Amino acid sequence: MKRWAKLAWDLHMFREYSSQYPEDRAELARRIVGICVTAWSLRVWTEQKLAHRHGRHFDLAAFRRQLAVAVPQQPLCDAVAEIARTAYHRHGTWPGNLLEMRFSYPGGRAPVGWMLTHAAADRDHSLTIFSFLSLDRDWRVFLTTRGVAGDGRQPGRWARLFGKG
Repeated sequence: MKRWAKLAWDLHMFREYSSQYPEDRAELARRIVGICVTAWSLRVWTEQKLAHRHGRHFDLAAFRRQLAVAVPQQPLCDAVAEIARTAYHRHGTWPGNLLEMRFSYPGGRAPVGWMLTHAAADRDHSLTIFSFLSLDRDWRVFLTTRGVAGDGRQPGRWARLFGKG
């Protein structure tokens, strides 16, 4: 649960900062990258935990499909984390891919605000920061339903900060 708590903390700090400094794109982007790296780390840890629990019966491809449905923000987080971890984008070994943060005025019922877009040769992912903020909740539900997160209660200072859950 420590990795989930780190994700919840990073998102909490992002919410605080973005409400106070909504125009500071560089810091908002840095914080988003940090959140994505934490979500990537949580995915890797969960895969390892479940693979250990289920042994050779663990189906990694099925797990990732289930995760993408339960936590729709995760594929974009993985892409951002891979860029940050390996610096592929900077070194030009990530051809046909683009990562962009821009302000969006989508119209209709979609919220106005920052949007993170990952365009790849074979697919596009867009994520509004508004939907990004449910990442911790989506992960918590996913972990709890798979029996990885215990009873879902938040210990000590996390409970005080985020509520009893």
